[in-house]
Amino acid sequence: MRNAEVAQLLNEIADLLELKGDDPYRIAAYREAARQIENLTEDIVEVWRAGRLDEIPRVGPSIAAKIAEYLETGRLRYLEELRQQVAPGLVELMQVPGVGPRRARLFYEKLGITSIRQLEEAAHQHKLCQLPGVREKTEENIRRELERLQARTRRLPLGVALPVAERVIALLKDHPAVRRIDAAGSLR
Repeated sequence: MRNAEVAQLLNEIADLLELKGDDPYRIAAYREAARQIENLTEDIVEVWRAGRLDEIPRVGPSIAAKIAEYLETGRLRYLEELRQQVAPGLVELMQVPGVGPRRARLFYEKLGITSIRQLEEAAHQHKLCQLPGVREKTEENIRRELERLQARTRRLPLGVALPVAERVIALLKDHPAVRRIDAAGSLR
């Protein structure tokens, strides 16, 4: 089933529209259509092939046409155009938990932030909490999430981690207190 894939595309359209400051009703329409498709019990491809996209609640003719285009071609011109209109860094900012489209746009418009590095600098300089609707606690949460994001991306490549793990295992396996030793975590 490709329901989650199509729902994700519609949510991305909604995010990009929100980053652009588009009509809130249009944004809500895309989000609601995405929710309906995500919760659909039938495969969206079968619904499309049967010509029944218009029977899905909250999927109007415009959104149905976009879904059909994507399922027919594997591409969606409208989404590609939106991606061109929005600074790529703004989409990157939304990877930080607590930074949705509205906040990413606010940070961009008020502070010129277009990258995670710039967001981190602004958070450490306490510039975020000076913006309307951003409290100190929110800024603190964003700082914490940025640290978590960095920790996740600091992982070693397998080609580096595996030899290190093998050396550690070789050193420890002969110790009298060790009964069994194996690599664990994502290295396995």
